[in-house]
Amino acid sequence: MKPYLKNNRTGKVEKGAVRQLHEHDLEEIMRVQQLAASTLEDSSVYVASNRAEVLTMLNDGEMQGMFADGKLCGVCGILRCTDDPTLADELDFDSQQKEKALNLECYFVLPDYRGNGIARELARLCLDRAQQRFGARCLLASVSPKNLASLMTMMSINGFRIRALRQLYGCKLRYILCCDPSSERLYTYYERFAVEDVYAISRALAQGYEGIATFTNADGSFVWLAK
Repeated sequence: MKPYLKNNRTGKVEKGAVRQLHEHDLEEIMRVQQLAASTLEDSSVYVASNRAEVLTMLNDGEMQGMFADGKLCGVCGILRCTDDPTLADELDFDSQQKEKALNLECYFVLPDYRGNGIARELARLCLDRAQQRFGARCLLASVSPKNLASLMTMMSINGFRIRALRQLYGCKLRYILCCDPSSERLYTYYERFAVEDVYAISRALAQGYEGIATFTNADGSFVWLAK
């Protein structure tokens, strides 16, 4: 857990703390989510969870919150694939696979605290909790191809792979990522794609490649795909 967080607006260093969220946190979760979403330059990169979805996560899944000086500033949740099978269905999971998979949902950070690694820390915590509490074998997540920061955050967590590109949430393009620590897949072929070349990446994914890493250099940002 990060002991201290920098507030980008004030420049002050604040005390950080993480705890599990509960139903009595619902109103604050909804308020902070709305505020975080309203600051995005492109509203299509994030689809907010509604109250019913958040309640399901609080009661049947789990939600973790990051606090700065006692104020909620970041959230990440996990939800059983049997409650929301969308991503599992897109990857053609059968019923047994769905039972052992969870979705990473409702992850957001207030702009004043972005750049502190909060999203990565909460996602890692949720991955650990998915395995320890729920016995999950894999964790699924969706990321907009236009949200480079979120994509690179997720891909920096050991085990996450881009499995597919689909139209979800009202025809919005989303990469579907899967973290399966038990996977023993070996790769023979590797290709590098610019992150902007979404349709070339989509074709490669359809040919059996999966995204294994992202990186940035002087020439731009790239995704490594392999099969």
